[in-house]
Amino acid sequence: MAGVYRAIFYFARRILWSDLNNLQGPWCVLGDFNPFFFVAEARGVSLPNNLSCAEFHDWINLNELLSIPSLGASFTWSNGRLGNQRIERKLDKVFCNFPCLDTWYNYRYKILVCNCFDHHPLLVKFASSLTSKKPYTFKFFKMWLQHPSCRQVIQQSWDENVVDCLMFILQQKLKRLNLSLKDWNKNVFGNVHEAVIDK
Repeated sequence: MAGVYRAIFYFARRILWSDLNNLQGPWCVLGDFNPFFFVAEARGVSLPNNLSCAEFHDWINLNELLSIPSLGASFTWSNGRLGNQRIERKLDKVFCNFPCLDTWYNYRYKILVCNCFDHHPLLVKFASSLTSKKPYTFKFFKMWLQHPSCRQVIQQSWDENVVDCLMFILQQKLKRLNLSLKDWNKNVFGNVHEAVIDK
């Protein structure tokens, strides 16, 4: 697990990104990141450097990191001012790679109430796959492709919009497609083993 405290100048962050590229195996990185993914993570009069945000995106995609979903407040930092001078950002985030998910699959973090600092604290929770019930294993059946509505179910599920880093978007779309096909299979085919026995 790597904890990050932001470097204010984007050229200093380049060194940080380079150092973190050398990490191997299951790992999670969390902390205060100055750049962000999309406009909804910022509110106020000033916006961060576009080049800095682009380099942050590139680093996330290069390391195939997933943005862990958060609960609680929408923003994790503010400048403490009121009215038109108030600036709010979601600077504090948690990311992990796929090997990390293989070990700690039930993951989330909560943005807690901010009492005396300008940043909200984060509470990160992971459930070990060794002590928790393992998730449902998805199986795709070739017979599904013979049904005329199968491709439509896949297309509708995949076309639903997800906004975040590329790896998180892919993960969420696959997860949603898994559930869509599972429900579709139950309604269209039912239990094929029982159907064969009945005939």
